[in-house]
Amino acid sequence: MTTTSGRREAEDIAFKLATAHLRFAGILHNRLEQDTYTIEPGSDLAADHHRLPDLRLVDSVNRSLYHSFDNLWALNVLLQSDGPQHFAPYTLIRAALETSATAVWLLAPDRQEERLTRRIRLEIDDASEAKKVANAAGRDGNSEWKRRKSDLDSALERAGLPRPADDRLTYVTIVKDIDEAPGTQLSTEVAWRVCSGMTHGKLYAFQALATEENKRLTEDGLIEADYTPSWHSLAVVLETTVRNLHRAHQLYELRRTPVCSR
Repeated sequence: MTTTSGRREAEDIAFKLATAHLRFAGILHNRLEQDTYTIEPGSDLAADHHRLPDLRLVDSVNRSLYHSFDNLWALNVLLQSDGPQHFAPYTLIRAALETSATAVWLLAPDRQEERLTRRIRLEIDDASEAKKVANAAGRDGNSEWKRRKSDLDSALERAGLPRPADDRLTYVTIVKDIDEAPGTQLSTEVAWRVCSGMTHGKLYAFQALATEENKRLTEDGLIEADYTPSWHSLAVVLETTVRNLHRAHQLYELRRTPVCSR
């Protein structure tokens, strides 16, 4: 049975781990801010941009990374000011996890056709979502959708690329595609699903991530317990997100340097 002092010690260690993860994310963020990811001639990314200049893969990668770092910055501010909260940190981590996974997903394939196909699928998804927003606001989203579709078809024709057979795209697809530890507790999908559950206030996620204390039986025969936010749970899912960012950094380095220099 875990003692109160033992639990407090474990939470203190988890706090230090979470702080270290955020500090490392800050180092990676600085690398992106300093614009040191120069695309060199003879690299995979240079070849990608030459073949599909209208939809540069690196633009989506950078946008995904900036989004991820922005959410982790907000998380750091929240934790420094108020410590862990039950739900808000996981909403921020989920957002950061999704876009860090997207950056990995775009850069991971060794085959150029697969990298460009993934970039195209992102464009199709973005255009589709833009149409839905316009229609929901009472505007005609179809005209803009048709224009973007026409531009995309022209870009594909110039690049000699087929339209993706499956243009549907969800974060379930992205997360599963880049998961390096499926079926284990270190799975990216597991981290994403529990963070998604906390984002939507799901009971299963709350029970999985919060720390249960003072469990007791009431006079009415009901079981009650107190729940506190857990640094340990937060550190685990945060580690998964930062691990994705580090992996994206390594892939970025691989794809931006000349193939002959590897």
